[in-house]
Amino acid sequence: MQDAALDKSMDEQATMIDVFGWVGSLVLGILGTLAGACCGFFAGGGLQTIIGAGVGFGIGFLTGFLFCGPFKSVVDGVATKHKPPEAARVMGLGLIKEFPLMVTVHNCKNVISSEGLMGLFGKKNDSYVQVKCGRKISKDVDFYMTGNPPKRTCVNQAHNFQETFKFLVAPTDDTIVVELWDQDVVGDDMVGSVEIRITPDVLQKGFPQKNGYKLMFQEGSSLFGNLKTKKAGTVILSFAPGDGFPQRTEAKLQKQVPIEYQRLQTAQKSLMAESQKQYGKTSYGTLLSQGALMTAGTGSAGQLAPHHQV
Repeated sequence: MQDAALDKSMDEQATMIDVFGWVGSLVLGILGTLAGACCGFFAGGGLQTIIGAGVGFGIGFLTGFLFCGPFKSVVDGVATKHKPPEAARVMGLGLIKEFPLMVTVHNCKNVISSEGLMGLFGKKNDSYVQVKCGRKISKDVDFYMTGNPPKRTCVNQAHNFQETFKFLVAPTDDTIVVELWDQDVVGDDMVGSVEIRITPDVLQKGFPQKNGYKLMFQEGSSLFGNLKTKKAGTVILSFAPGDGFPQRTEAKLQKQVPIEYQRLQTAQKSLMAESQKQYGKTSYGTLLSQGALMTAGTGSAGQLAPHHQV
């Protein structure tokens, strides 16, 4: 129920572009119908008018479909669904099946204010971080979530979250998207986001502990050619293999970066002890089970952020 609520603010811009693309295609189809019918009427009327209308609609709709956006969306969707998994993960690391990956959101630093004039009077961002796992086969293709629902931290004005989430990474999943949001009464504002490549940025680096990733945002309009990308802050994340991660692959990663791996183990134990001391055995976002951090489907009502309350 909570996960479903998160979808309301996701990919709204891409959805609107698709809608306008289909509407544009339909409008061109109608104009083509009128033009074709007119040509058929002046060519002899009767059956020729009907044929002209049909041909005109086909040409108009196809033109809109190819140049107004829907065609690219359909092609990207097919390519994303059917493109093979990354060779570097399958051949190099032997990960041919889905595997559990723990993502810890520690904190955010140097975050810009999204409160506008209210920020001058001391209003702070009601921040939360949303993490998504899925597929993005190229820079020009939209991000697609697969089997994992988005995960989300509690709201924290100090940007100190310390929450761990579990994802089951499918063989075709290649990207983790981390977004920083500002919760508002009417709609939430995207502060910044970062895309992290699972194989080169996480797996092949041996699960780096507490790496900083730049959160970026775009302002301006691509329509008028003044779209600019700016830094919104830095999110501190760490990654760990979840329960059931292939032992052979984990041993290989541990051998590649033994110091980083040992640092990871120490940090995870410290975080687990801190969470257990503060929340007990369960809290929203993390579940302490058999000495490992696991994601809980739901937390106790007392631990839910205000955004989650009904």
